[in-house]
Amino acid sequence: MFALAGFVITLVNILSNTLVSFTPDRDGFQFHGNINLVPFISIFKMVNDLLSSQPSGYSFINFFGNIGFFVPFGFFIPFLSKKFASAWKVILFGCLLSIFIEVWQLFLPARGSDIDDVILNTLGTAIGYLLFWIARKVFPRFIAHFLI
Repeated sequence: MFALAGFVITLVNILSNTLVSFTPDRDGFQFHGNINLVPFISIFKMVNDLLSSQPSGYSFINFFGNIGFFVPFGFFIPFLSKKFASAWKVILFGCLLSIFIEVWQLFLPARGSDIDDVILNTLGTAIGYLLFWIARKVFPRFIAHFLI
């Protein structure tokens, strides 16, 4: 029950923060076209900004937020079913969810789609799975109580 609650809370948090527009929808459900398909461009810009003498809050929130939202997702997925016990399935599921979100954001005012968000979200999912794997190795009997 703990794992299911954690997963649902995580999923609701991700979806509520990514699938809604920050501004009122003035022009309906239309394609806005703000898209970046070139990998690592945004990541390099954010890392350069974070390493500068005066980093912006936007870079910090965007970089660590994209990773951080998906860490719990990668952690809780393996609890839900033995089908998700392998790392590649968890990471693939996180990547597919991220792609869905980025495509959806194409149609939201004041939102855009960025391949680097998919990369960072997938990295967050992988970190979450790594934390699950470590917890399972360090506390096997405790973790076993929460597996469905």
